[in-house]
Amino acid sequence: MIGGARALPAGLAALLLAVAPAGAQPVPTQPASAQPDAETLAAARALIAATDVRGQMRQIMPRLAGPMLDMIHQRYGATMPAALRSQLDAATTRFIGSIDTAFTPAMLDAIAAVYARHMSAADLRRVAALMADPAMARFRAATPAIAAETVPITIAAMRPQQTAFQAEVAQILRDWAASHPEEARTPAPGVARPGEKK
Repeated sequence: MIGGARALPAGLAALLLAVAPAGAQPVPTQPASAQPDAETLAAARALIAATDVRGQMRQIMPRLAGPMLDMIHQRYGATMPAALRSQLDAATTRFIGSIDTAFTPAMLDAIAAVYARHMSAADLRRVAALMADPAMARFRAATPAIAAETVPITIAAMRPQQTAFQAEVAQILRDWAASHPEEARTPAPGVARPGEKK
């Protein structure tokens, strides 16, 4: 994403990189610890407004929540109690409705500050101008549907690596516990030993 932030979908960030002039020299980025100047921060805020981060998330979340609910429905099939289905649907509706509460001005300003630390004001304004292009507008409109279809593909593709990683971590923990039995007998700070009261 721009500046490493996760506010924009990956496909959008990739497209923005692709449209950069081939001969352009990269603008030196500011150190991550530097405080952006007012001009750059204003340009970053304008870019966030142009990308409509809140609106995109409002469209993406229902599409991403749908497959999860579908899996639960398939597990139960026709046997899913109507009351349970109603509760799950209501929880999803509440979750989607809570998105706006997360995207506060302070949160968007924090994202803008990250953009401003990694990009120049000139580049931020150029990217914001690109957002006004009709093709980019259509791309943004299609992004929620694209994300809903590509995320499951990515998750499925990564499942073997994730399973292998989880198995490796579990084995490391088992081996460590076997070779350090004294630690198994030593409770973590604040945890009572068996038979003791805290």
